[in-house]
Amino acid sequence: GIDIQSPPSQIRKREPMDRRDPRSVAFAMMSRAALGVACGAWSLLAPVSVALRIDVTRRLPAMSPRAAKAAFLDEIWRKATLPVPHVVIGLDSKRRVVVPPGLVEAIVAETPTSLTYTVENPSWATLYPALRHRGDVVFERSAPGAAVLRWRVDVEPRAGDRLGAWWLENFTALVVGRLADDLVRRCRRLSEITAEDDGERSALP
Repeated sequence: GIDIQSPPSQIRKREPMDRRDPRSVAFAMMSRAALGVACGAWSLLAPVSVALRIDVTRRLPAMSPRAAKAAFLDEIWRKATLPVPHVVIGLDSKRRVVVPPGLVEAIVAETPTSLTYTVENPSWATLYPALRHRGDVVFERSAPGAAVLRWRVDVEPRAGDRLGAWWLENFTALVVGRLADDLVRRCRRLSEITAEDDGERSALP
């Protein structure tokens, strides 16, 4: 018979990469960077439905709880000094719209020293991409003639929107904290005006 031998294989075995080779180091670094980007992208797309809670507390000088709530409605609800240029338009005694971005808020419950409000049109279009929103503003007596503001906001982000959840938590904390500080300044100013008026009355013959 005729013995036919197969030709030797032309496939060369790949030599293992030398970890000391600069090219190997660069390849490893690029691989890790790509893996990190992929994991980051996945974390943004992964489902999330964790409720957020933001609590802000401020002491209001020389102000009763009822007077503090009145100052809140006058300075915060009707004017709302926000970090961006805007206009607050009262739709009625319980509802307002902040323009831009067209965010509509409504007071849904109220007592002489507290109120609860919600956002009626939460979405990315109004810069508030939440599924649900509830704000509770309570004024408590801390000492004779003084009050404490307790402002709690509960927000539920849309499932899977990690970017929205990050935005909601940070934006809400920024805005609520700033508005609470504005209320403290307003109450301090009102107490100073009251003290000046009392001084002028006492100086009268």
